[in-house]
Amino acid sequence: MAGKKSENGRSWGVILFGLPFLAAGLAVLVLSPLDTLRLHWLSGSWAQVPATLQNIDVVSSRSSDSTTYRIVGSYSYSFSGQRYQNSRISYDTGSDNIGSDHHGIVSRIQSRQQRGELTAWVNPADPQQAFLVRELRWKKLLFSSVFGIIFAGIGAGMMVFGGRRSPAKVVPTTGLAAPIYSSEKNSYWIWWVFGSLFLLMPLPALVELPAELRKGNYPILFVLLFPLAGSWIVWLGIRVFRNWRHYGPLPVEMDPAPGQVGGDIGGRIRLRLPWRMENPYQLTLQCLRSTVSGSGKNRRRSESLVWQQELVPFAEACAEGTELRFVFTPPDHLPESEEAGNDYHLWRLLLSGPDKPVKLERTYELPVAKGAARSAISMPARHIEQQSAQAKIRALESAGSQIELTQLGDGVRLHSPFGLHMGMKLTLFLFGVVFAGAAAFLSWKALEEGGMLWLMAVVFSLFGYPMALGGLFTVGRSLTTEIRAGQVRTVRRWFGLPLWRRSMALGRADQLVLTAGVKSNDGRRHTEYLHLVAVEQGRKIRLAEDISGREAAEALQASLIRLLGLR
Repeated sequence: MAGKKSENGRSWGVILFGLPFLAAGLAVLVLSPLDTLRLHWLSGSWAQVPATLQNIDVVSSRSSDSTTYRIVGSYSYSFSGQRYQNSRISYDTGSDNIGSDHHGIVSRIQSRQQRGELTAWVNPADPQQAFLVRELRWKKLLFSSVFGIIFAGIGAGMMVFGGRRSPAKVVPTTGLAAPIYSSEKNSYWIWWVFGSLFLLMPLPALVELPAELRKGNYPILFVLLFPLAGSWIVWLGIRVFRNWRHYGPLPVEMDPAPGQVGGDIGGRIRLRLPWRMENPYQLTLQCLRSTVSGSGKNRRRSESLVWQQELVPFAEACAEGTELRFVFTPPDHLPESEEAGNDYHLWRLLLSGPDKPVKLERTYELPVAKGAARSAISMPARHIEQQSAQAKIRALESAGSQIELTQLGDGVRLHSPFGLHMGMKLTLFLFGVVFAGAAAFLSWKALEEGGMLWLMAVVFSLFGYPMALGGLFTVGRSLTTEIRAGQVRTVRRWFGLPLWRRSMALGRADQLVLTAGVKSNDGRRHTEYLHLVAVEQGRKIRLAEDISGREAAEALQASLIRLLGLR
């Protein structure tokens, strides 16, 4: 029987949302830099005639945010025996506060008038059209060009990606399905576009940087963060492009299709790489929950990990190079994949492989439904046994590299050392410092201006100071646990200084439980950190902490139960 195909149409909401951005950006480009360059090119062939200045001045307009300037004046000139009066000084007719060109232009005009050297550029075809100054204001051209390009680029990007049709999803009855391509396909263009925007956006401020620093405006140095961020984003795009060009698309062929919660999630991936004896490939299957929090400008989407499993696929030589085969059997209580919305579940498959010449990374979103269908993909029994044994070894090695487990004569010692996962902990601490710094700055400004600044200072303080203090504690903490003769004793230290001690009786295996700690993700891979806890009559004592990965945490839990002989 043929499969039933459903196709997601274009996102007209995204297209319509991007249209005003595109229109505004194009309008700025056409009416400002392009029109200025057009006038400059045309006026190059105009006649230059003596002119008499009647008046000229720089008029300022003040608002709550800034002060803008424009040049106003009038002058007269003769052309072909006729006298003309004009008030068009230069190409610019509006007000702006870009640079200090206005006063400089007026000063030069007045100097030429005093020396009797003032001339006007007159259009021979229309003598009423003239300019007193034929100069390009490069700072304004740069600013308006960047502004227009950014808005037009954002609008065009939204319209292009909103107008792209999603690949057809096939829900077959035969187990065959259309290939599923990774989300990295052509995504390097997105990185390059947004990276270029970050690089272009601060150019006007960078031009003014020396002058602003001479005025003592040192906070303007923060503008340097934009090109740094832009360079990093462009580099990410280069990495994705090199990866895609070297390895190719690598689509997944699912079997069964869709994958089954309560059955199997399996498939094939063909690589145009020669088969090798060592197997450097790894697959990670994730069930994620995607939620939207906040509203308006504060609306944001986040993902949380529901379930995750890793395995090494079976690699076999094929006509294209190497075929990877995999079969996952997820628990039947997990949710199926759902249509995208404010709160939905999705299934993601991560492929990683060789690091050289470029690291292989692919990300796929898989359709998964409730069902009991099994995969027809054959997996050698020897590979399954080796994979299971290697998974246990990897989990034990991971647990041992994180938590020091020492067997004593009459018990065991666990040590969660200082510096464990320091990158993650420093990130939390730095976020707290940023929020706390913002709270301190807002409090200082509130002393001068009051009003809503007090409310903002209180809000940032509620988040910032506890986060900074908690992060500082996390960075320096360590935990030592000794379990002897059915008794647990723990010592908490901070940068080596003992803070407190805890004790509890331990005699049963069900007293050892795993509790969730923080979770992190790098935009692709989710990592959960767990704590091993002893429980007795409602009391809890932490035995080991910040164990990265559920497999490692479960391996440590099982090892402890075995070593202590708990039942």
